[in-house]
Amino acid sequence: MNTASIAFALARAAGEAMDEFESGEPDEVFHYTDAGGLIGILAAKGELWATDVRCMNDANEMTHGNVLLQKAIEERRGDPACTLLSGLLEHPAFLSGIVFTTSFSSERDLLSQWRAYADNGAGFALGFRSAGLKELTLDGNRVVQSLVRVEYGADVQRLRAQRLVNGILEKLEPLGQRTLDAQDEQMLATALGLVLTAASAASKNSGFEEEAEHRIVLRSHQDPLLALDASPSLTMPVCQFRSGKYGITPFLKLRFPDGMLTRALSRIVMGPRVAAPDSEQKVRALLANAGVQNWSTFPIERAMTSYR
Repeated sequence: MNTASIAFALARAAGEAMDEFESGEPDEVFHYTDAGGLIGILAAKGELWATDVRCMNDANEMTHGNVLLQKAIEERRGDPACTLLSGLLEHPAFLSGIVFTTSFSSERDLLSQWRAYADNGAGFALGFRSAGLKELTLDGNRVVQSLVRVEYGADVQRLRAQRLVNGILEKLEPLGQRTLDAQDEQMLATALGLVLTAASAASKNSGFEEEAEHRIVLRSHQDPLLALDASPSLTMPVCQFRSGKYGITPFLKLRFPDGMLTRALSRIVMGPRVAAPDSEQKVRALLANAGVQNWSTFPIERAMTSYR
């Protein structure tokens, strides 16, 4: 098996390890935001921002998942392929990537979400069909992204990390005694970056369980193919920047292709503190300007959650 085949096999092994514990992708997920976020998404005709995970609300966003994977690797420290895996995890192509996520919930009307992400209840929840989210593009190109269900149970998290590491080591085993060139190392390290990023982002502390979170996960990294005689080096991904709670905040702008927003957007829920009587009319005007074809009959609902 050549290196490229093993890189693809790593992705398949990761998918199998994740799927084993999945209960199925929901048909619909909800993105909670304030009025400014709603305007930004619709005025740009379907633009979602994927933010550097280091700048998200939970300060331990990736640390929790990374610790689980590190423990699972340590348990297999005597495996012949573990030395190769450890080296790839120190490779510049693995280290230089930034993880970007966009968060959703499978719950359409959740008080904690209204409070934390939707202007203390004065915002909105945009419903998206999960299948439609897979059509998002970056700079006009389809991107490698995953919509993953976040797992909160400690036992399942540990088992998933173990199965993932076991699968990776099994695929790397044929390369354990080979000398890899720079191209091989770059390709494998890039594949691992995609695989382990999604796994880490799919685990959170049990204190966040009520959020019922699903997230789009992307990783910006180097091209896995090097020019002849080139050496791997650290690179910085091309992204946007804004000021946020944690200072300089890198993010990516994901967009739906022309005409896709109508098929991807399922409904809009107005928060429990959206008080203006003409709010629905204004949302419909936004939908019409965004090119949503059924704007006049598009489902717009009010939250039923009581707010104090």
